[in-house]
Amino acid sequence: MKKLGGILALPVRALFFKVLTVTAATAAAQVAAVLLLPNAAQLDLAYLQLESYTHLLAAVGFAAVTALLALHGCQFSGVKTDYTLRRLPVAEERVVCLWALAYLGFLVLFWAVELGVVLFQWHVVTRQLTYRPAPLAAESYLNGFFHGLLPLEDWPRHIRNLLWLSALSLGLAVFSRWQRRGQVSLVWVLTLLLGLCTFCSSPGSAIIDLFFSIYLLGQILFQLDGLRESEADAHEEA
Repeated sequence: MKKLGGILALPVRALFFKVLTVTAATAAAQVAAVLLLPNAAQLDLAYLQLESYTHLLAAVGFAAVTALLALHGCQFSGVKTDYTLRRLPVAEERVVCLWALAYLGFLVLFWAVELGVVLFQWHVVTRQLTYRPAPLAAESYLNGFFHGLLPLEDWPRHIRNLLWLSALSLGLAVFSRWQRRGQVSLVWVLTLLLGLCTFCSSPGSAIIDLFFSIYLLGQILFQLDGLRESEADAHEEA
């Protein structure tokens, strides 16, 4: 267990401050965009997000974080990954899965900060109201971006989000593995774009979540099967 913890700590030590910097910069830009609006308190939450480019800034920041994660472990990243992996006591395929778990943690961190930004926006919108605002839970079902971050009782969206982050994390870890072998796997790019394009879909679009979840589950199983076959081939060669 100690060895696995050490392997998991490798990307955490290398990427934590980089990811934290991008995440904080994204949140700071979103908050600043809200504060610079002269009539922010007179807008509803959805229009405030539209005027302050909340969705665009979040997409750019999230894409930047995924790029950082994808480049970690690549030969041109400045990290001596091949040398490090040869010294590890476990197969490289298991290292990929452990690194995917670390990447998942970074994506969840970005997600949580974005939720904090939306709660700040909600405070800006409601602080000067002379009447009692609608419950925050109701706003989640009226606002696509908020609902994407916090689906509440929309369990298909919860499942979709979990599968999206899991498939994306695994794809990012697999990308650097193939790059070290002189090949390119850009599955994570397609997964990222599809997720961003459908993120703000309305709460009633369960059919979109269903088909996207099926695609994501297929991607996860396909990539895990590829890792399993690679590990089996490595054992045969040994």
